[in-house]
Order: sequence, then C-alpha cells, then structure tokens
Amino acid sequence: MHKTEECEAVSPIKTPNETVNYSTVEATGNQLKNAPSADNHRSFMNFSSALKKTSQKYMNKGFFKVTVPYVLPVLTAVAVIWILLFSITSDRLYAASINGQIVGYVEEESVMDRAISQLETTMSEILHETYTFEYQVSYISARATGDKLILTEDTVYQALVPYAADQVAACYSLYVNGNYIASHSSKDVFFEIIQKITSGIKANTKYCSAVTIKDEIKIAAGLIAPSGLSSAEQVETMLRGSNGNSPLTYRVEQTITHSQVLTCNTKYTEDPRRYIGDDVVVYEGKDGEQMVTAKVVSVNGVEIERVILDSVVTVPAVNKEVIQGTKVLPEMLKASGKLDSDAYFIFPTYHYFISSGYGYRYLAASKSAFHRGVDIPGDGNYCGEYTVKSSVVGTVMEAQLREGDKEHTIVIEGADGIKTCYDKMKTIQVKVGDKVTEKTVLGKRQTPIIAAASGTVIFAEYNADYGKEVLIDHGNGLVTCYAHLSVISVEVGQTVTQGEEIGKMGCTGVVTGLHVHFEVRVNDVQVNPVPYLYDCH
Repeated sequence: MHKTEECEAVSPIKTPNETVNYSTVEATGNQLKNAPSADNHRSFMNFSSALKKTSQKYMNKGFFKVTVPYVLPVLTAVAVIWILLFSITSDRLYAASINGQIVGYVEEESVMDRAISQLETTMSEILHETYTFEYQVSYISARATGDKLILTEDTVYQALVPYAADQVAACYSLYVNGNYIASHSSKDVFFEIIQKITSGIKANTKYCSAVTIKDEIKIAAGLIAPSGLSSAEQVETMLRGSNGNSPLTYRVEQTITHSQVLTCNTKYTEDPRRYIGDDVVVYEGKDGEQMVTAKVVSVNGVEIERVILDSVVTVPAVNKEVIQGTKVLPEMLKASGKLDSDAYFIFPTYHYFISSGYGYRYLAASKSAFHRGVDIPGDGNYCGEYTVKSSVVGTVMEAQLREGDKEHTIVIEGADGIKTCYDKMKTIQVKVGDKVTEKTVLGKRQTPIIAAASGTVIFAEYNADYGKEVLIDHGNGLVTCYAHLSVISVEVGQTVTQGEEIGKMGCTGVVTGLHVHFEVRVNDVQVNPVPYLYDCH
C-alpha cells in the first residue's frame, strides 16, 4: 500500500529501525538546484515591511491617498507569486518509509516502486513461487539538504532485502564449468571437501606425485530458499559422483618404475645359395628385460600420457639370427607352389655341396657300389667340430651355458649397440668383458643337421654301417634318412618342422670323412634325392 504525505520538517533516517524525527529543514549543499537562500528570504520580508511603512507615510499625501489603495494589492500579489515560485523551484525529495520507518530518500516515488518490483521478481525466482512485498510503504515530502543521502534504485533494493530475509537464506553456490552443483552457508566447505577428495586420491594411488583439478570452479554469494541448502555430506556426495560420473576432472600424475620386455632384433645373413623365401632361423633369439621409470598422467582413471624418464637393461636381448635366401626361384618351382608347403625338401645342412651323388660310384681298390643317397660334407674335425670366429667388433656381454641348454651361448655387443648371438657353441674360448674383432676365435661349434621337411621321427639310434641315424616320415610314403651323425637330438615319435635341428654332423658308422648321408625313400625304396631338393634346381 502506497501513500504520500507532505511535511516540511523531517530528518534523515538511514536504517529500518530508526524512527521519524521532525525538525526545520532548509535547502543547502551541492544537491540544491537554484534554491534561494534563507538570507534572501529574510531580505524579502524586510523589503515588504519597509514598503508597507513607506506606503502609510505617503498615504497622508494627496497622490498616494488616491493611488496606493490600487497599487498595494498588486504588489502583494506579486510577492505571493514570488513566494510560490520559491517553493516550487526548491529541490524536493521523498522520505521513503516502510511500516513507519524511513529507509532513505528518493527523488521520485517510482524509484522505490521499481526496487520493490525487482525484489518481488528475484524472490519469486528464488522461492519458485509468487512473492509479494506485503509491508506498508509511504512517502513524506522533504526539501533537499546536504545531509540527506539520495538513494538510487540499486541502493533502495539493497535496503529492501533485509525485509525479505526471513524467507530466504544467504548462501554460497558452487559452479563447475558453469554448471550449478550445490549451495551451502559457508564457502569454506567447498574448498575443504575438494581438498579432502584430492588428498584421498593421492593417498590411495601408488607412486602418486600430484593430483590437480582441471575444471573451472566458481563460488558465488547469493540468496536461496532454506530448503535449497545442501549439507556438507550432500555436497561431498555430489562432487564424488557415482559410477565414475563426478562433475570434477581429476588429473593424476604418477612416477612409476616397472619391468618392460626388451624385444630382440633380427639379424639377417644373406645366402646366395638359398632361394628367396627359403629363410632359415639359425637362432630364435631371446627377448630381454629392462626396468623403466616413467611419468604417467591419467584423467579420471584413464591414462592419457606416458613419458619414459629412465631405463636400465637388466637382461640383454639376444638377436634372432636368420639366414636369408637371395637366389631367384626358378619358374618351375614358382609354378609348383612348393615354397608354400612341405612338398619339397631343403638341404639337411647349411652346406650346399654334394661330394658324392646318387648311383654307382668307385670306392677303394677300384670297387664300385651303388650309392643310395647323397653325401654332403661339412667343416671341422672327425666329431664335426669347426672353429667359429666373431663377425663383429665389440665386447663380449655373455659367454655361458644357459639354463636348459646343452650348448653355450656367446653374445657380443657392437659399437652401435646391436647385439649378435652365437649359440650352439660346443666350446667357448672367450669370457664376459673381452674385446673381440672380426678375426677373434670364439670357440667351436658342431655342424647342425636339420629336417628336410616337416614330419614325425620314426627311428633315432645307432644302425650299423649308417652309424647314428634318424628317419623322418613325411607322409604319402615319403621318408628321409640322415646318417653318420655324431649327436642325435630327437626321439622316436617326436614331431619336427622343416629346418628344425635333429642332430650334429659326424663320422659314425662306415665313413671316410665328416659328412651326412642323406636319402629319400618312396614307399621304402631309395630314390635320387636331387629332384626333391629344390636347392639343386
């Protein structure tokens, strides 16, 4: 309810609890606009009094007795008009009161009205229902003086807020990336909970060095309906989220040390005597191990970055050695597709020279005999041992009998960091730390005998003139024979693959020197092996 009252004398009261006091108020100060001073007003009154006395003096004279009765009313009317203009042109204010208590001074009643409307709109939004300002508002007219503080619409609004305070609560609201999360009476609660969560993550994460929050966090002061305030426990639940749906984005840094497989390299040695695609793995190689120290960065449990800070090799990787054929495959073999299966046989050793072929041959004392296979010689002594020299310049990193192996292994690291492995060494003549060149003797190795094709071992023992012999059944009536071995490495019933080692070259049985006697049998009949060896084409 609005009402306006006129009053010449009011004093400024700036808080809702002050009462109205009345006293004489005159217009002075910077806020006055063309208002006459009190001295001017007294001068005017003195002037009127003097004018009246002068008129009485001259009334006794003839002219004035006639004119004064007519002129005096006119002068009086002019004075009255002048006084009214003085009152109108003086700056006027309104003392705005709520329930009889002055809250301040405004230049227009509409200033208070707009502030009340703004408060009603804001409170309706906060309470989610229509709010009406029900206090009695009145206005008292007053003249402007220097001690009166004129309120603007915004300052009036701030003065009105306490009257609605019983229906709202002051609060601090938390926003994450612009999204409202919760409100609480203390802003410190938000910081304490966030600190609690980040400290918990750091304590429960191994090797954690830092936990930071990547989000934009804002805390704003405001008002809210009391029912809209959240407890500290509720705020913590909202910030932690459920099922990984926290509104916060946690960036976790860890410095961890872990073992990592050190993958071995492959060293290829070209062999112009073998066909392209007929690669032979001399040594499978072995992966090593290294201890790696890394900085790992994850966001909400998902790793996004890993930077290696340091690594120490604990077990060196040993290179895989492969003999790679470079000989162009004849068109006949390309058409047969033998390279895609075990339908052909490879040489049973790495030597591709046949010293004695299939068929009749002359032996000692001009005797001839039918040779039912082919002889392939090797290097070395009577036991098939031959000297192995280093092919690189470097340092011996390993020279030992590895667990589970029956032969020694030598690993040499070159100046470029590449490691070269010499396995299956019968004896070794170097030790760890030795410097070697390309002519350094490493030890002795026995020439390996390998399966010409995949199959099953059906015989593996000493056999009279054949000495130590191995027979492999390849199916379809095909059987291969490997005789005069010094060592047999397989057992009957064992399945072997093409190129797999089955023994060592030797001089057992009836022989005239180091070699392997190789036969191909078709349905138990020895045939010429050469057509079956694509290396011979």
